[in-house]
Amino acid sequence: MAPVRTPSRADVELAGLVSEAGWPTTPRQVRTWRSNGWVDKAEIRTLGRCQGKAAANTEEAFGQALTVAKARGGRRTSPAWIVLTMFARGRSVPEEQLRAAYKAYFAEMGREFAKATDGAEDPLDAAEKIVRLLLPTMRRRPMGRFLLSRAAQFRESPEAVVQSALTVLATALLGGDVSQFATSDADSTDALNELLGATGAEGLAKPVGAAPPIMGSLEEVHDEFLSLFEASSIEALERASQELPPAELAAARDRVGMIFGLVEHVNTITKAAGSPQDAFGTRFASKLPMNDKAIAFLAVQFAVISTPHKRVIEEGFPVIEAAARRVAAVEEMLPHFPKHLQRFLGPEGSGRLKRARKTTQEEFAESFRAFAAQRPDLAQVVAKPVEVEP
Repeated sequence: MAPVRTPSRADVELAGLVSEAGWPTTPRQVRTWRSNGWVDKAEIRTLGRCQGKAAANTEEAFGQALTVAKARGGRRTSPAWIVLTMFARGRSVPEEQLRAAYKAYFAEMGREFAKATDGAEDPLDAAEKIVRLLLPTMRRRPMGRFLLSRAAQFRESPEAVVQSALTVLATALLGGDVSQFATSDADSTDALNELLGATGAEGLAKPVGAAPPIMGSLEEVHDEFLSLFEASSIEALERASQELPPAELAAARDRVGMIFGLVEHVNTITKAAGSPQDAFGTRFASKLPMNDKAIAFLAVQFAVISTPHKRVIEEGFPVIEAAARRVAAVEEMLPHFPKHLQRFLGPEGSGRLKRARKTTQEEFAESFRAFAAQRPDLAQVVAKPVEVEP
């Protein structure tokens, strides 16, 4: 019988810190995570003259170990899922493990679709089978209720519009011909436009605050999304996850995270301010179940479209980054204002403030001056309109 290995001081220390954070962990688990490359190996440091050496954790080790512990959730978890979770949360993972994790992820997705579409004759038939399974649950899901509410703008019934929109998405994932949904006659709206309207993606052709629209027209949005869906099949995304450089996948993941970080900030502000959210798609995005698997999926999809849609991304992201800085600053500023004034900080706040009583405007200005004295850096960001360099 092999002798029991005494845990190192660094393993004991790191396990204790993670456990104190609410995720019970043993030194042996930490040692395993290090050997897998998920947590930095301990550094050997000299203690001083005649005091020998000792193992010490790197600055990143605690964050890495805590991410692994959260991914496990106290249960036996597949290494592939841990790796994908770490990647989705911005951690570095060995390239070969990331490739294997993506392969397992898309294989699992393929099996689920195959089970739901058993007997389908083609991708469109398979997509319709999937949508028929989803439709009865739409009113129980935040995303479903949102889609149905926006679908009311069309002449068809909301249920028919949502069914049409979801069929476009499912057909794209299954590798079907999405261009068949981009034709319409004088008496109907094509399915792709129904999808853009139901999700709010049509807002990409509208101004964002003082910034110009990211896309010049609804027709351009239509064409860009058609191109996007044609490159978004499970097969194409799995292939990309095995071929794209890890740096490109990581950059795409970071941009996806920025988008949804912006959505989270906007939703926090508008909820506190009692303002309606804008038409830029943030309401739809806020309904999506943004878990680690979704971020990992969107990272590959975003990386795939980064080359053919380089212009849109290069022009659009400065606007998103500028907006993200402003709304994050507003979110931090919000608690410094009396509650009856907070509603003026929403997306439509400036216009409503102009119509407010003079005393309210003066009180608002006084609160802002007090905040600016405490945080001049944030006050400068808030006071400046969202704009980008030409």
